[in-house]
Amino acid sequence: MLNKLWLISLMIIAASVGLFGQNKEELQKEKKRLQQEIEYTNQLLDETRKTRQNSVAEVQALQQKIRIREQLIATYNREIELFEKDIEEGEARIDSLETELTHLKDAYAESIRKAYTSRSKYQKLMFLLSASDFNQAYRRLQYLKQYNDFRRLQADEIVEKAEQVEREIERVKQQITAKEKSIEEKKAERDALSSEVADKNKTIEQLQGEEKKLKKEIREKEKAAKKLEKAIERIIKEEIERARKEAEKNNAEKPDDGGFALTPEAKALSDNFAANKGKLPWPVEKGYISGKFGEHPHPVLPGITVRNDGIDITTNKGAEARACFEGVVSGVVVIPGVGEAVIVRHGAYLTVYSNLSEVYVKTGDQVVRKQPLGKINTDIAEGKTVLQFQVWQNTTKQNPEGWIFK
Repeated sequence: MLNKLWLISLMIIAASVGLFGQNKEELQKEKKRLQQEIEYTNQLLDETRKTRQNSVAEVQALQQKIRIREQLIATYNREIELFEKDIEEGEARIDSLETELTHLKDAYAESIRKAYTSRSKYQKLMFLLSASDFNQAYRRLQYLKQYNDFRRLQADEIVEKAEQVEREIERVKQQITAKEKSIEEKKAERDALSSEVADKNKTIEQLQGEEKKLKKEIREKEKAAKKLEKAIERIIKEEIERARKEAEKNNAEKPDDGGFALTPEAKALSDNFAANKGKLPWPVEKGYISGKFGEHPHPVLPGITVRNDGIDITTNKGAEARACFEGVVSGVVVIPGVGEAVIVRHGAYLTVYSNLSEVYVKTGDQVVRKQPLGKINTDIAEGKTVLQFQVWQNTTKQNPEGWIFK
């Protein structure tokens, strides 16, 4: 009965160990991914600093590094918690194994003691000869044989249990060593985080001395953004009107909300785009979100609010913008201060890719997912390469961050 209970317990423990191992493996992958993101952000930060020290782009890069570093520290915390839980359960298993080993040794010692008191060959012979018949003598002989076998099994089980204890002790030692290493690595990350926060605060302090210049840059960007918004709205209006005329010509149903009149093919494309919300590929191969959607505080100037109709994605010099979904190019526009912009329609949805220095497509082109649309402009003054990415549903702006893959 005791052996059966131990077997069941061992199976449960093994399952738990497997789950912990899987979680630790996932955390290792997460740590590696975050470390790679920090390395990539460092590359972009170096590109910015080669051109200009103390810029808004530098602050945004440092903020991104800090965000990733905080995630990395949180990952270390989760890993350490798993190590602690695994060590605690390992120590409990050692106690349980040692208790069982003590019971086995006591039982074996008792059997040896009994065997010693009846060790005489004469006594064993008399035990056999005193049988009432041959069958009983045979059964007594079998009993003696089984008793000897049982003692050998007891000895083997003691050896095996002792080996289990040693293996478990070694495993717990390894977990303790791994935990200590993780704690040291976390400390190094916390030191790096403190340094980056100080670096960011110093840069912000120095930039706040250039308030007049920064406010001028904000006004120029706002003007360029309004021009882009008007161009997008004009193209959408023209597209909607064209689609409505086509629907009237074919006696097709027109929407009541003033949006696009969709052909069956366009509706299927639109529905497919909507079904991929949160799963669309990024409009760049590599990068990070340096500007959020909507209104939010300026990263440097206190009390100043900036508005973003999409998201800004900082990437490396020479990077290309790529279509996040199949569709048709509705327009290519040139906006002073924004560069060129490509608008791609996906049924009732549109995606906008702006701040391009070169465009590879033209109005009416069919594009596929991840197809390069153009080269992203690099700001020579600040050494930053930023794609401005927008998502619209009919005439309503959407938060692109909710559409692209997390």
